Order: sequence, then structure tokens, then C-alpha cells
Amino acid sequence: MMRWSIPLVLVLTLPVTAFAQPAAGTIELPALGLFDFTEGTVEAWVSFEFDPRGWQEDEGVYQWRGRWFTFEAPETETDLGATVVSEFGLKNHGRLGRIEPGCNWRTAFVVDGQKVPHPLLPTCTELEPGTWHHFALTWRDARVVRAYIDGELVEEREFPYAINRPVPEGARIVIGHPEGTGFNRIVIDDLRISAVAREPGEFGFDHAPPEPDPNTLLLLDFEQIADGAIRPAVMARADAPETFTIRGGRIVDGRTGQGFALTTSEAGEAQ
Repeated sequence: MMRWSIPLVLVLTLPVTAFAQPAAGTIELPALGLFDFTEGTVEAWVSFEFDPRGWQEDEGVYQWRGRWFTFEAPETETDLGATVVSEFGLKNHGRLGRIEPGCNWRTAFVVDGQKVPHPLLPTCTELEPGTWHHFALTWRDARVVRAYIDGELVEEREFPYAINRPVPEGARIVIGHPEGTGFNRIVIDDLRISAVAREPGEFGFDHAPPEPDPNTLLLLDFEQIADGAIRPAVMARADAPETFTIRGGRIVDGRTGQGFALTTSEAGEAQ
């Protein structure tokens, strides 16, 4: 098993535009019954509406970061909460956050307020905008995380301690960025959460579109959408609503059928 060190990722305030930012697309779902720290898989087809190979600026807004999956457990008086994210961003180096060409895929686990070492993957640097690629994140034994691009293992890490913990009732999953504002120039399709750490040959990359199986907890294929609401193709939680509200974003051509663009406007113009 590979063991490697991860550079500190600095998230600094970047110059902002004088123009209003369009609402980023989000879909919020209950996390209890759909997410587990012990073992699982999150996967989706992803296409960039910016060029991940280089540094871009559009009307004063840096197209440098996008997020397609977020798990959030709220803080309480006795619990500092937990977060798991999968996001993309242009490289930044040094204490002042100097931006350089290139792209990283970042997965982050924060448990009880403490950031757990996580994969920071430079592989997406070579991906062209407008092309579809399959991204998958798996974890097992509450400490071994693996990242795959187009069905191939690109990195693996064993956490220094187990991150197993219960998922509280108030926890949520957000497809998109939970803040719901800003530029999030990513298009996704066939997002699936599974109860097991899937292996190569079992991902949606190998079976497109992915076929539901007993380990599928959530499948969003973006095919059943009407009046600003989406119906999941699979929802394992029996007491969950049949449909969920879509906020912002837009329906576009997907990898198979329809997909979900996480910005309201392809050009990034204010709506």
C-alpha cells in the first residue's frame, strides 16, 4: 500500500468580481441511511465547464474551485461535527496562495473538527473541458480511502486512525456546494452512493448508466425532473420524500440522458 505525504492546502480569499454571482445548483438530501463512515463509495460522471489544465479568469472571477459532493453533520454542544467533500481546484502554492496552472482533485474528511489526511490528486490536470470522466471515492474499515478516475486507481491512503462514528439525524448530503452561491462550473451525471467500497469493474464507469443493485443507497440519474424537483432513481431511506427540490443550476445533456450543470449560466453571467 502506498503511503505518501500531502501538502497543506491553503484556501485563501481570491479577488471578487463586481458582478453578482449566479446561484449555484444544489440538491439537498438526508444523509442518515445514505452515508456511513465505516465503508462506502461515492461516484459520478463529471465534466468541467472550465479548462482544468490552466488558470482562467472571467470578469474578475477566478474559475478555480468546484464541488460536486458534500456530506455535513452539524455541530452540537458535545460534537464538533463532520464533513466529507469532493471538489476540484486550480493549484495554489506557498503561504500567499500563489495560483499556478494546473488542477487538483481534492477529497477532504473532517471529523470532530479535525482534518484527516486526505488525497490531493494532480491527475485531473490533463483532462480537457467538456469531456466526461468518471470519478469515484471509496473507503473501508473506516480508515482506507481510494480514489479512482475512469475506473483506474490513482491514489490510496490509510488514515492514521479510524474515523468511524454515527451519522446523526440532522446530517445532510448536498449535491453541489452547500453555500449555494458562486461559480461551480461542473456538470455531473449518474451520481451513486453505495454501502460498500466498490472495486474496479463495479463502478458506473464499467456499467454506464449504472445499474441499481442491493448495495445502491442513492442513485441520481437526473432523468425524472419536473417543476424544479427531482426524483431519485434509487433512494434507500424509506421515510425520505419521493422528490427533492433543485435550487439553481440547469438541466443539460449528460453522459447518458440528462445531466445537471451546477451553474445557472454556462457563460457565468449573472441571472
